[in-house]
Amino acid sequence: MSIKEYDTYKTAYPVKSVKRGYGFYIRMLFEKCLGMFDYTGLPESLPAEEIEKNLIWFGFVGVFNHKKYGLTCANGGLSGVDQYYRATDFVYAQPVLGSDQLKIGDNCIVMYNTQSDIINPYGFKELIKRYARLMADIDSSIDIQIINSRATKLNSVSNDLIAAAVNNAMQALESGESYTVNQNSILDGWTPKDWNTAHPDTIEKLIDAKQSILNSFLEEIGVKSINEKRERMISNEVSADNQLLMVNTDDLVQTRKKGVDAINKMFGTNISVELNDIYNVSKNINIIGGNANGNDDTTVF
Repeated sequence: MSIKEYDTYKTAYPVKSVKRGYGFYIRMLFEKCLGMFDYTGLPESLPAEEIEKNLIWFGFVGVFNHKKYGLTCANGGLSGVDQYYRATDFVYAQPVLGSDQLKIGDNCIVMYNTQSDIINPYGFKELIKRYARLMADIDSSIDIQIINSRATKLNSVSNDLIAAAVNNAMQALESGESYTVNQNSILDGWTPKDWNTAHPDTIEKLIDAKQSILNSFLEEIGVKSINEKRERMISNEVSADNQLLMVNTDDLVQTRKKGVDAINKMFGTNISVELNDIYNVSKNINIIGGNANGNDDTTVF
């Protein structure tokens, strides 16, 4: 299909389609989670993005030494339980890798996304889907409101002849041209009615709501979001807020470090994982106006 064929109204992206928007935001929010951690020392056979995409979406990933491909990872299933109801076996079936059932801790390591995933693996799937639906609903509402804002009046007519004349007049006005209606019967049969009854600041409120929803998602995964109102806050308030965010990221970091340590011990690797600086709350706080006596009048933007 050529660019010209794409550039038509019929092929325009259906912003008001919640179903289409839902898929779009699942991909977008997943992408925001994918780059949270930096791995070093990984062999070429074990890409970081393969580890992370399984941790984020499924809550766990199995890492094992494949007889053909070397140290690798796969999504699979967990079976068996120990005295704490933690899985004892990892089972995978993959077209290229084949299939196998591996004993966790003997010839396989299972990494988890969070501590809660150890008992009930679910990753960020539920979180991403929940916020993707909210974002798609907001986009649909914004699109509908924008379209409705164009029609301040709805033209009510008594027959097709008058409808054609009114449509011609509207098209002329849209093109910046003058148009004259010279039949009294047309004016008599034409009744403009109020159409757009939405509150004038509805679109602005929806845009603010969209930003708040996105910020909430980022904070759920422990990422510092920008305060859309740029309010000044005292340092104690900011510190409390940042501590809550760091609780989330600390859980994510510690479970990954635990998994990486187990991999290093079993397979003799030297892998390490750290939180990406871009997502690190403690490294991205801009505090100004402090003083040496420790007063609480320090503010941030």
